[in-house]
Parts: sequence; structure tokens; C-alpha cells
Amino acid sequence: MGRKRKMVPFGVLGLAVSTILLVAMLRGPIGATQHPWHLSYSIALHHAVVVVVLYVVAICGALLFSGTATSWSSGWPTSPSS
Repeated sequence: MGRKRKMVPFGVLGLAVSTILLVAMLRGPIGATQHPWHLSYSIALHHAVVVVVLYVVAICGALLFSGTATSWSSGWPTSPSS
């Protein structure tokens, strides 16, 4: 099975998670809180922990099966030096 075929489930999962987030934003309400150095946004989202875990799985899974040359030294993906 090629790398591209292994990435398909992560793409489908990413599409599902983004659809869930879009629907939650369109239904509202959307909140914003001002902090000293940033703004914090919030939406009414049921099962938020599950959605966040699925989001991380979609992003990290796609990264791991992408086929790009990455080096995982020091824990961060980096491009190889030219």
C-alpha cells in the first residue's frame, strides 16, 4: 500500500473534523475574551475533547505518512539541510 493511500483515512478524518467545527461555528454562539496578550475564542461544541483528539490524529497521521523527508531529532520535524 502506497503512502498516498495510507494518508486517505487521515484526509477523510480531517474533513469530518472540519465539518463538525464549521457547523458549530455557524450554529453559534461564538465568544471572544480579551486577555493581556491574546484573544481567546470559544464555540459551543459537544464532545470537544473527542473532536480535539480526532483533529490531532488527523494532523499527526498525515504528517507521519506524508512521505516528505523529515528528521525527528530533538522531537520536532525539520527539513534536511541542503
